[in-house]
Amino acid sequence: MAELNRIAAEGRPIWCPHPSCTPVRSAQGSVCGGRLPAPESHGQDFNTHRLCIRTQPGDLGSDVFDLQVNATDLWWLGEMIIKPLREDAKITYQQARAERGPASDPK
Repeated sequence: MAELNRIAAEGRPIWCPHPSCTPVRSAQGSVCGGRLPAPESHGQDFNTHRLCIRTQPGDLGSDVFDLQVNATDLWWLGEMIIKPLREDAKITYQQARAERGPASDPK
């Protein structure tokens, strides 16, 4: 819980258009995750968090892709989409590195 409090204390990115969210995490200046002020009904479940991705440079909130999610959505995003993409990216990187050879590695 102390980690969440530290992250929330850092504040939301200036480009975030949702002042009602409690910031939980941001990364690379383009992705922000926050807790909704109250759960919002969605089908048979409740969305509890928001994931925002800044799609254009600058500080305009209108250039943000906003996705409300719940624990099940986050599991699917992480395990069924992000994890396989990450594994494929590792393989692709290793193949490209092998094709270039060690002489092209930066020192």
